[in-house]
Amino acid sequence: MKANLRWFVSIALALLVIISAPRVPVLHRLDAFTTEHRAFLLPLFWTLFALSTAVCLAGVIYGVLTRGTPMSHEDVEKTLEQGKYRFGGPALFSAYRIRGTTTGARFDDQASFRDLKEAWRTGRWWKEPRWRTYYLVLGGGLTMGLSIFAVIVVIAPLGVKVLAGGAMLYAATRLIWAFARA
Repeated sequence: MKANLRWFVSIALALLVIISAPRVPVLHRLDAFTTEHRAFLLPLFWTLFALSTAVCLAGVIYGVLTRGTPMSHEDVEKTLEQGKYRFGGPALFSAYRIRGTTTGARFDDQASFRDLKEAWRTGRWWKEPRWRTYYLVLGGGLTMGLSIFAVIVVIAPLGVKVLAGGAMLYAATRLIWAFARA
């Protein structure tokens, strides 16, 4: 019941923002700016999205190459089986379709914000492969998220721009707050 109420309140607030946003003059200026400079902003943010995706994937590949552990044939089959279409449809991959030799590697790691902050302070963030992987993946992922939200802010109607901008600010504030308190 509480979850349903929270969902309803969230939807009502989003609709209120979408309906009331056109009545705020400052937001009209923001909308006019993004519309006027759309030809410059869209290619910029799509390029930023592509580059940050490449950086994030490069970090994952770097982690697999430097710290990855080989996977057995059974591990590859299990990994592919986890990617099944789970809504009653046919599986995209199944174990009986894998023939011959398989090659794969995986790596996993975890760290707290405190560990990330300490690695940054001591300068280990670029000297050690573990932290280099973390910062490449995190930096690429954060930039990817920000750039896709920026694309939404450029092309969406005013109410959606306000919602996307608010979501971006909220996420950035929460991340900065958590990192500062670590």
